[in-house]
Amino acid sequence: MAISLPIVSSFDNKGIRRARGALQSFANFAVDVGKIAAGAVSAVAVAGVREAADFERSFATIRGLVGLSADEVAKLEKAAREIGPAYGIAATEAADALFFITSAGLRGADAT
Repeated sequence: MAISLPIVSSFDNKGIRRARGALQSFANFAVDVGKIAAGAVSAVAVAGVREAADFERSFATIRGLVGLSADEVAKLEKAAREIGPAYGIAATEAADALFFITSAGLRGADAT
């Protein structure tokens, strides 16, 4: 024989619905922040790859048009990596400047 007792409760699930909605909103916000962060990281990576390609292109131009040896170009590359940041410019800009300097006939320490 089963006895059935009705349970009377004054529990209102409105608070739980609000909490569930707040958590869902936070989850959506976290997903959006993740997407933005991933986009920013990929943009930085693309810019870095582009900068490296431009740097290499500048020295390929120096090798091809100015006719410097691989050792001389390696020294200029090292100098561009040091000079650029020391003067608040990108190493690529320093590499472009070194192209013009070496095109004018300056070599070695005179060029840097």
